[in-house]
Amino acid sequence: MGHCRRLLAVGFSGIFIIGAGCRSGFETIENSGDVIVVVDGGQTSSDGSTTSEAPLGLPPFGAGRDGDLVLEGREGEVLNAYFEAVEFDPETAATQLSIRRLGSTELRAKDLIMIIQSTAGSQASPPAIGDRSAIDASILSFGHWELARVDSVEVAADTLRLRFEGALTQSYDATATQVVRIPEYTTLVVHSDSTITGSPWNGRVGGVVALMVNDSLQVDGRIDASALGYRRSDGTFEGGSSDDPRCEALEAEPPYGGGRGESFFLDLFDPTGMAQTGRGNLATGGGGAGAACRGGAGGGSHAGAGASGNGDEGFGGAPLTNFGDKIIFGGAGGSWGGRLGGNGGGVLYVQAENLAGSGSIAANGQNANGDPTGGGAGGGGGGGAGGMVWTVTRTVESCPSLSANGGVAPRGGSQKDGGGGGGGLVRLESEQGSCPATVTAGRTLGPAPSASDGLIEGNASGPGA
Repeated sequence: MGHCRRLLAVGFSGIFIIGAGCRSGFETIENSGDVIVVVDGGQTSSDGSTTSEAPLGLPPFGAGRDGDLVLEGREGEVLNAYFEAVEFDPETAATQLSIRRLGSTELRAKDLIMIIQSTAGSQASPPAIGDRSAIDASILSFGHWELARVDSVEVAADTLRLRFEGALTQSYDATATQVVRIPEYTTLVVHSDSTITGSPWNGRVGGVVALMVNDSLQVDGRIDASALGYRRSDGTFEGGSSDDPRCEALEAEPPYGGGRGESFFLDLFDPTGMAQTGRGNLATGGGGAGAACRGGAGGGSHAGAGASGNGDEGFGGAPLTNFGDKIIFGGAGGSWGGRLGGNGGGVLYVQAENLAGSGSIAANGQNANGDPTGGGAGGGGGGGAGGMVWTVTRTVESCPSLSANGGVAPRGGSQKDGGGGGGGLVRLESEQGSCPATVTAGRTLGPAPSASDGLIEGNASGPGA
């Protein structure tokens, strides 16, 4: 079987593969001019064409192609590779995709990839600035994803053209889609002095940590997607007097007001904080603090709502509901000048036959920047929202901690405190065993309103389950 929408489902009756549009058999690729066709283990016929080996399909927990890995004394190890989607040809969109090469990183035939649309794309209509109504994730035009097995790779200039073993089951906006290579280990051991992480989201790729282990995953260190999600702005702005009307603006006139945190509408985010400012949130991204006369910035949101700054200054982000199979980064907190908000948590997706360890698996939001004593002038930044941890296993032998907590909001000057980040989502699917999890909202270290905790699903337990 070549490709299935959901790689794995776990229920009381056992573990099984489900999906549609899968196929098997051999694929023959013709050599063409200056295009190089990369096929692992292929055979070359007398006429020069290259025939791939039998499809690997999508076995539960991966094919183990990357062997055993033991990490000891390794901090910040990035095991995934990330690629920008360039084009889905309308005539072959279900079976082929062009991606952009980033540096010397390559994809090869038989690699396992995740295709994910990480943002809403240029055609989507954003909610109004300052709208804090809950957002139904199930109807959003992004956050959908699937796993696919690469059948062949054609290398030409700075692009790679992928052909899949099976047809994709969903459509994607190439301008908002990334491809993540997923390593497939037989066993993976993360010692207590080691950390696996990912590349941070840069507006096009990153933010995802995804692993497959077809035997035992032992986590005594950390697998961490914390602060890899939607981005905070630099938050720089001009000040204003206490009677300046720009202090009240949900969408300030640049460069007045603090920069709002990023959500899934990239066209309305400026990482410098100079173009997209004001108290109003945009979807899950927290609003910036008002100009110098006003208080703290709002926290980012995910499953839990981010808190508004003290005095309802920067608005907290809008929470998400009805995730289904969607995977979405945590929203970033808003900023006040040099007191920056926190990045949202990323997405951490792990499938392992057996799970054990005493370490941690986390996608927490980042703490905001501020003055713990509440001294000085100006508001504090808003905490980043927790992201998403999705773990699938057959057997839980012992439990690493699972968390998608919101980021803390320190004090601002004169009690102009930022809002904490909302809690994220932790989902554990297992046939045997369970684990405790936390999706705690980020604390606010002053009198600002409280953010909301996130959600816990499946076999994980804890407040929010």
